[in-house]
Amino acid sequence: MRLCLRVFVYLHPCSKLVHTTNDTLREHLAEAIANCCAWGNNCVAFGTENAVAPLARYLRSKKESVRFATALALHQLSKDPNNCVTMHQAGVVRPLLGMSESAGGAGGAVARVCVCVCVCECVCECV
Repeated sequence: MRLCLRVFVYLHPCSKLVHTTNDTLREHLAEAIANCCAWGNNCVAFGTENAVAPLARYLRSKKESVRFATALALHQLSKDPNNCVTMHQAGVVRPLLGMSESAGGAGGAVARVCVCVCVCECVCECV
């Protein structure tokens, strides 16, 4: 818990970190965001700090580990309906669907769950 809170303290005022193009940093940031979302209102706070849409761009990485970590983070972020709308607008559905078809095992499963949650939340918001 301390690590997650410490990472959040750094990410909160420095949400520009999500704009990095370094795949190693992207992977670790996505993992940190996924883990931090389990604590308190961090899931909502990441959306408020505009960290969701830039994170969606990580799905275009050539590294599978970055895409998997990103799918985990997006899945955790999807627990806030506002983040789902942002993800949908950022275009995560198509890459996640592609990931769910091509990735076997855990990667594909996480991508499928994230797409289902994201699409359901957006439909509920629009109705």
